[in-house]
Amino acid sequence: MKQKTLFIIIIIIFGLLVGCTLKDDTTIVDKPINDFLTNYAQDYLSNSNREIDYNVVRGIKLLEQVDEKIKLTDYLTIDDAKKYIDSLDYSYSTQFFKAAVIDKCFNMKSDKPMELLAKVEEVDIYSTSYVYYALDYYGVNPTLKAQLLGSLNIIKAEDYRDADYAGICLCVTINEQIDKTPFLDLIKDSVSSGGISTWGQVNASSTAVSIMGLLSEGIDLEQNYLDEEGNSLINNLLTFEQEGAFKWVKDGPIDLDFSTPQSFLACVCYKVYLKNHKPVVVF
Repeated sequence: MKQKTLFIIIIIIFGLLVGCTLKDDTTIVDKPINDFLTNYAQDYLSNSNREIDYNVVRGIKLLEQVDEKIKLTDYLTIDDAKKYIDSLDYSYSTQFFKAAVIDKCFNMKSDKPMELLAKVEEVDIYSTSYVYYALDYYGVNPTLKAQLLGSLNIIKAEDYRDADYAGICLCVTINEQIDKTPFLDLIKDSVSSGGISTWGQVNASSTAVSIMGLLSEGIDLEQNYLDEEGNSLINNLLTFEQEGAFKWVKDGPIDLDFSTPQSFLACVCYKVYLKNHKPVVVF
């Protein structure tokens, strides 16, 4: 009887260990991440083809936490990052966000965006979350920063707010003690069969940004925000993937401008989350 009891206990423990291993298995995102790094990453870090993409910069920087072979400086030099930040047109307020994200990845604070940001007096409604992050990172213009923070979770009917907005807000307020229910509700209400729906369509971009936001809150995607078929958002996202690139909608062409870099970052965030099961500092 004792041997039988011991055998049952061993089986239970083994089952728990296997279950934990499977839950923490990053294989689901490893191939898309590696395919992206092989096939596309360098294109996003060179001005020769398109602008340097902050999602890709941040994604590779986060990968350093879980893969000792990955180094951001192998893909983008500090000098090239500085040149890019200095080249940005800061008459567009969202450029401050790009600069801040890239600066953070290289542990620096560039003079140009910091000086210009200190002079900003007002921000358009669609740029509030982005400018808030830049103000927080560069440590300038505290009055405007407080004003923007106070307005982020006020969702007015006349202002179109979607899951993308909610995801970014969750990412940039990771250290703020504000009511995040409005953001979480926006994402929850946007969950549809196959992913996150915005602008009338389930798409990879909104699914990716929502994943980033939820992971910044440390939310387990395998247990929460499942679609009506019981599929997780990360599984939904991967249905848009093709050899490291992502389509915006499943029956559309590869979207290299938005869906691909955002989805790459979302996959990396999920890999990082599975490593420690803590809120992910996305940006």
